[in-house]
Amino acid sequence: MLRSLRMLAVASVVAPLALFALASWQSRTRHVAEAEHMARRTVDVLDEHARRVFEIQKLVLDGIDERVRGLSWSEIAGSAELHQYLRALDQGLEQVDGIGLIDPAANGRASSRFYPAPATSHVPDRDYFQALRDRDVGLYVGQPAFGRSVPDRLFLNLARRRSTPSGAFDGVIVASLQPAYFAGLYKALMDSPLDTTSLIRGDGLILSRGIGGVGAAAVLGSGSAFMQAIRHSEHGVYRTVSEIDGIERIYAFRRVSPFPVYVTYGRSLEAVHTAWWADMSAYGGLAAAAALALLGITALAMRRARQEQAAFSRWRDTEARYEALFSRSPTGLLLSDVRPDGSFVFEEINPALAGIVGLDPAQVVGRTPAEVFPGALGATIRDAYARCVATREPVEYEAEGEGPRGPFVRRVIVMPVLDAEGRVRKLLGTSMNVTETRRLEEQVRQMQKIEAVGQLTGGVAHDFNNLLSAVIGNLDLLRKRLPEQDARAKRYLDGALQGARRGAALTQRLLAFARRQDLQARPVDVLALVLGIRDLLERSLGPMVDVRYELPPALPAAHVDPNQLELAILNLAVNGRDAMPAGGLLTISVEAAELAETDGQGLGPGRFLRLRVSDTGMGMDAATLKRAVEPFFSTKGVGKGTGLGLSMVYGLAAQTGGALRLSSAPRQGTTAELWLPVAAEAAGEPAPRGPAPVLEQPTAAAILVVDDDTLILMSTAAMLEDLGHAVIEAESAARALEILRAGTRVDLLVTDFAMPGMSGLDLVRAARTHRPELPALLVTGYAELPEGAADDLPRLAKPFGQEQLAAELSALLDRTARPPAARHGRAGA
Repeated sequence: MLRSLRMLAVASVVAPLALFALASWQSRTRHVAEAEHMARRTVDVLDEHARRVFEIQKLVLDGIDERVRGLSWSEIAGSAELHQYLRALDQGLEQVDGIGLIDPAANGRASSRFYPAPATSHVPDRDYFQALRDRDVGLYVGQPAFGRSVPDRLFLNLARRRSTPSGAFDGVIVASLQPAYFAGLYKALMDSPLDTTSLIRGDGLILSRGIGGVGAAAVLGSGSAFMQAIRHSEHGVYRTVSEIDGIERIYAFRRVSPFPVYVTYGRSLEAVHTAWWADMSAYGGLAAAAALALLGITALAMRRARQEQAAFSRWRDTEARYEALFSRSPTGLLLSDVRPDGSFVFEEINPALAGIVGLDPAQVVGRTPAEVFPGALGATIRDAYARCVATREPVEYEAEGEGPRGPFVRRVIVMPVLDAEGRVRKLLGTSMNVTETRRLEEQVRQMQKIEAVGQLTGGVAHDFNNLLSAVIGNLDLLRKRLPEQDARAKRYLDGALQGARRGAALTQRLLAFARRQDLQARPVDVLALVLGIRDLLERSLGPMVDVRYELPPALPAAHVDPNQLELAILNLAVNGRDAMPAGGLLTISVEAAELAETDGQGLGPGRFLRLRVSDTGMGMDAATLKRAVEPFFSTKGVGKGTGLGLSMVYGLAAQTGGALRLSSAPRQGTTAELWLPVAAEAAGEPAPRGPAPVLEQPTAAAILVVDDDTLILMSTAAMLEDLGHAVIEAESAARALEILRAGTRVDLLVTDFAMPGMSGLDLVRAARTHRPELPALLVTGYAELPEGAADDLPRLAKPFGQEQLAAELSALLDRTARPPAARHGRAGA
């Protein structure tokens, strides 16, 4: 009996201890697994947010590169409009602390914070500048560093390379973020004060960490657990002691693809052990209760009651945390049940998502995706859920729909919830709003399309201008040589000249669209201009169109080319007439408008005049409206329009610093708004139109003509010889310099601007080092001269006739007062 009691006593101690040890081991295993799972879930959230931030920064930097494409660094540094554009981007993005453009010499030339860029913006030692100078690596994530202009603040720099058309290095565009932005934003995700989040570059450089952050150059060693982990996978879990603060944690990491950056979440082992020890206490109580059960049923019952109460309290706390996370989260959350037959039923929806889709939870819970969202959206959700169940991996997709606040686009991540047997029992969907991001992407694509078409159009128009110069010049000479009695030949020649001049007018419209037209902008009284062409307008529109004018008594002057503005108003009015074949009402109005900030489409801030032309015609659908300003696009029949009217107006507005806005709908008419910047001074009186100038025989001179186009060179030389001048031809700037250095007599230099090797402007500068007083005339197809480079140099626009050439030469020779030169024969080029 005694032996049996001893064995029972031993058993009463050994059995509870064995059960306690087993339960402790299982509890520790469970807490570690829960910590790993929590770290993985948290790092998924960190990855989603970080990717959005980097994608937005990449879009911003790409948009800035497009915005400044074609501008020299001096134009970039002197552009207050560019500074305002950068400042608007900076203020519109919470995570951005500054945006700057740095030239190839590492000097800051434009900034969203300062205008002009401070002299302290010299960054040759920055890692992003050195890396992008050597090669184009896309979006480069630089190491945290203290600012040069703001030395007390730490910045994280994201940069991209600027390249010349040949691919050479042409500086960088950089956006600065504060590392503390990431740390502060992730604070709510930390379950313990000892937990930590980090943003780490692929080479181990710590970009942001925790709430306090790290120094400007904290780098993990190549042998660290993090570096070893990322060499094997782009995401995973590892355990290590932190090199920064010496705390042991369970870390989950994930690469923010496609960027060379990783997000990590470290769950403190001390916090895990604390929870484990809490369970150990519970298990110890159970063990003690089991042991004391041999001594008394009452003690066991009391101990078990206390343990059950503690367990219930923990369950209630867990439920409260879940409720707070699910119900109060601003992120859209949707929990779904996977039925045995493979169908899906919504189980729970949080208030944030219910408000977005405009449905009451009762309309969602217990129903299938097709029942709640009929049509394409329901099919998209069902297909994504099916992929998630099949792969047992998170699935991402975009959902588009219509809610109470209008159309929405949501980026959704569906995560599987597995049971103990590894089967998917639940699906948890999280969604973020990307509506504005998609709108900006579409706007950027449209701007790139228009810019590409404009560049192509400008190049074609410039070459066509050169051809027309030769055609018009030779036709002018041929007309003078026809016998007066040959009326038929003159009529044929007049027809050819008329066609060539119509071609010249066509190139002006193309150049206006491409923003390469040589505009003569000045302060213009728009009200007086509209009234001045009133008779012409009404005759052009015909008796079936009623014209109404809404013109206030006084408005400031607009800064615009008056001739091009007249043509733009006529084009808009004629388009309105053609949209009303049965007649209708055309309204022309002008009013002052002021934009305090950018209007979201690239205009402003500033003071403008808004000239509106509205018709009551057939209107345009969305697809036609989208292409309305493209050159050669027309809805009119063959022979009824060139498709260049609106493109010319668009080019005039863009080149003037304004904008063209179109609004239309089928059978509701069209309204075109031309936004023109207000001039800094009042408009002057228009010059009276006198009789056409009489072509006078200019003083004979020895003229050096330079052009790389053989046809234009021959035509110009022939017109000058016909005027009585001695002509020396040169097919290049280098040949012209040889002629000048050889001491050949030259009284005047006529040169093309755009030539390979050395431009006409550079030729004039080089020539004046030998002949400082040499008069020169620059011939160009459009205004592409550097700002302020040739203010004192007269220019002759292509195409030109003999009268324009003679008038320019007479003015130049009169100013220089040179004696008549002896007639010389043509010198070879």
